[in-house]
Amino acid sequence: MNSFLLHCRSTAISTRQVFTNLQAAACRALLRMTRWLIFAAACLTTTSPVTADGPPIVQVKEDWRVEIGTPAPEDQAPQIVTVLSPVGNLEREHSVFELNHATYPNYTAGGMQLQRWYRDWISGYSSTPQQQKLYHPNEVVTFTSSMTINDGHIEFRIENGDSKSWLTFGGNGYLKTQSSTGLQNLNAYSPSVSVANSRVAFASHRVRKLVLTKIRYYSQEGIVMTDDTPRIVHEHSPE
Repeated sequence: MNSFLLHCRSTAISTRQVFTNLQAAACRALLRMTRWLIFAAACLTTTSPVTADGPPIVQVKEDWRVEIGTPAPEDQAPQIVTVLSPVGNLEREHSVFELNHATYPNYTAGGMQLQRWYRDWISGYSSTPQQQKLYHPNEVVTFTSSMTINDGHIEFRIENGDSKSWLTFGGNGYLKTQSSTGLQNLNAYSPSVSVANSRVAFASHRVRKLVLTKIRYYSQEGIVMTDDTPRIVHEHSPE
């Protein structure tokens, strides 16, 4: 009788062990599938419309549009940030454009500042002399954020800026910064990096829409392609 009970107990333990092993195997398979899906999603997110074996891209221009609701100059609100990187992450040189504020070397309300970063270190910045704060209700701010590779250097620049509060800005010697780079082209650029890292940094309820409206790609010979797909970073409908 005792030997029978021991046999039954051993069989039950073995069965549980088999079931546990099956569970573990299923979990490992699910984990592998989850990792693959995450990897695939990351690949889809960071894929650039320009292929690595296509013509070398030496310039990328992003057109941005900001639709303001009701600004609050007394609160220095709202504040907007856009980011531009030559590769599919922020692990190399990239630019940060601050709108209606500046953070280096000290915080300043109003105006604009273009910063150059390498990973987590700021390596340069350029501020505009226009230090006004966003003031007009229903104002629309448009500008072009560009980067160019030339002779071992990368330059970031703000161009064609237009607004009621600051009138025209960019392209006049301000809001540009450059550094040396080991990159040979901009073929690894991905608009998803710009969209993922740009934002309304403060008082998002005072911005109706922040959208990347158009992207233009250039080779040494001229424009290669235009991407007219609007990419909405932020959208708010006041009640």
